[in-house]
Amino acid sequence: MPVERAKHDASSIARKLHAYALTWKAGIHRSRFGTSRVRVLTVTTSKSRCESIRAAASSVSGGRGLFLQTHITAGFSRETCLSSVWRSTTNKIVSLLD
Repeated sequence: MPVERAKHDASSIARKLHAYALTWKAGIHRSRFGTSRVRVLTVTTSKSRCESIRAAASSVSGGRGLFLQTHITAGFSRETCLSSVWRSTTNKIVSLLD
């Protein structure tokens, strides 16, 4: 799926990120799942695609801290998925255990 599309009504990663941010702002995670903390994780196949998704996520209003990205070549695996392989929209390395 493309990160962005010329037509805003067509499906894209950017559109999904925007929808996740709106859902978070509306507090649906609290009412539906009873949790105050949510993260949207994206794993992709290349560093360049990860950077494109990070750029799209950083442009979403209110998405700071909500979106984390990584790519398979960053050392992501079943054994490392909780450790510091995630990057925030500000390119900070983050662990899911933090």
